[in-house]
Amino acid sequence: MNVRKLTICLVVLGLFVLINSANAAIKKVEPSVINVGESADITIELDRNETTVRLIDDGCGISDVSDYSDNETTVTFSGIVALKTGYIKVYANDSSGDTDTAWIYCASTRRSRRHMDVTYTPAEPVTNEVIIITVLDSRTDDPVEEAEIDIFLNGNKVAYGLTNESGQFTFTPTTAGDYSVTIDRRNYYQEEIVIPVTAGVTTTTVETTVETTIPTTVETTVETTVETTVETTIPTTVETTVETTIPTTVETTVETTTPPETTTPSGGGIGGGTILLIIVGIIVIVVVIFVVTKGKGTSGEGGETTK
Repeated sequence: MNVRKLTICLVVLGLFVLINSANAAIKKVEPSVINVGESADITIELDRNETTVRLIDDGCGISDVSDYSDNETTVTFSGIVALKTGYIKVYANDSSGDTDTAWIYCASTRRSRRHMDVTYTPAEPVTNEVIIITVLDSRTDDPVEEAEIDIFLNGNKVAYGLTNESGQFTFTPTTAGDYSVTIDRRNYYQEEIVIPVTAGVTTTTVETTVETTIPTTVETTVETTVETTVETTIPTTVETTVETTIPTTVETTVETTTPPETTTPSGGGIGGGTILLIIVGIIVIVVVIFVVTKGKGTSGEGGETTK
């Protein structure tokens, strides 16, 4: 009876050794859990060398990769990033054809995400002026680089891009309204803010050029010439020619009445009688001249007169 039990134990032990010797044993996988969205280096320790190891996607969204251990008993895969929760299958196959399998869990990192602080300047933005959006880590106040910025107005996307190394993104609104801004970054919660933009004052610049020339020299010439010429000719000699033709026979009877004598006042001077005589004399002379002149005219017209 004891011999029978001993035989059974030896058979079981032999089967166990046979099974283990037939597997390309994977001793250890490090890490056994990786976070979604984070880059990870995965190291697989093997029982033997000359083993090919493959990482096969089983719901995590990775690309399948493989490596050969050659004379080593470890294989390392760098930069493995799971896109969603699931598993990665580790498959080992040695040179003798023995295989082994292990699993790596891809866990969600939602609970480890952090918040972002989002601000903008100026505080009261207007159209056609640059708005600066700044994104910082809420715990460390470090700039969040390459955060995705999407800007919407009335449901339409009007601007988008990534923050720079200073965690900033700039845009210039051209229309007044409430701009909805979403900020997204891996390992951070999505943030959303609203930026109210009012219409700015339209400034029109009018350039006016006025050219004024003021002469440095002002010349004023006033010429006033007053010429007054008065020509007065007073002849020094007055020549009067009186031609008188007296007919050969002219009988003129002049009756002269001698006025009575006038007594000159004893006081001297010309008296009234003297004046009368002068007047009479003048009249006589005028009459003589008139008669002579008349006689000349008659002689000229009728010829010589015979008495």
